[in-house]
Amino acid sequence: MPVALLSWMKRWPRFLVLDGLDEVTDPTARKRVTELVTNAEADDCDLFVVLTTRPIGYTENIAQPSSNASTWTTSNPTKP
Repeated sequence: MPVALLSWMKRWPRFLVLDGLDEVTDPTARKRVTELVTNAEADDCDLFVVLTTRPIGYTENIAQPSSNASTWTTSNPTKP
């Protein structure tokens, strides 16, 4: 992460919504997204992230056990 961006993210709170991690089909791009989120926590950024994904389609675990991440699972919606 560039130094200027890192400094900015530490000073002012941010809310980041990433919808559809499983739709990032390129493994290199998906790795960059997961690294951005995990590195932001390690760098003590004032950042709240909501990341949505289906539980299939990739092998990364972005919610590491030692992190402040919470995981919620929803059931499959049913049609009326």
